[in-house]
Amino acid sequence: DNFEVQSQFFRGTAITLISAEGGSAAALLEVFTYFENNPSSLQAFRELKALVCLHVGLQLSSNVKVISGRTATKQAVDLFAWSFLLSDLAFSSFVNKQEHGHTPSLSTFASFEALHRCSQKVLQNEPHDFASLLVQSRLQRGDDEAKLQYQKSCVAALDTGAAADWQSWRGRLHEMMGLTYGGMG
Repeated sequence: DNFEVQSQFFRGTAITLISAEGGSAAALLEVFTYFENNPSSLQAFRELKALVCLHVGLQLSSNVKVISGRTATKQAVDLFAWSFLLSDLAFSSFVNKQEHGHTPSLSTFASFEALHRCSQKVLQNEPHDFASLLVQSRLQRGDDEAKLQYQKSCVAALDTGAAADWQSWRGRLHEMMGLTYGGMG
């Protein structure tokens, strides 16, 4: 069954990430533990997938030998975008755990810097790249107007057909825009 195969894959990857990253993977450990105790929880599984995508993207973006290539940078950005599309909570949980860990400012700063650096690098070559625009929208903390502009650019990318692989996420993107509008009052 597809759920069981995916579950095994993401659980195995989570174990590897938790072992390698230790305290930096506090949010992943928390969700992993919950999912192990509640293996039929689809919400926990979604959060687990989102956090695994985020952590693998961050690992990929920090590997200087790999990230110098455009393909690896694009793969990292795609993983970040998948994480954001899968869950609003996962990234917030990750950031909150980083900010309350042993080296909060460095970990949080490094994570945001990696997200920004990779998505900007892709946007230099592909100014209408859906995943990069989505990542940039998520980085606009406290600036809902800028966030909304990036989200509108994501819709434009979908409308032009340049983001055919992401079409199934159109509804989720509109949901994210609604949340942004709600924050604007």
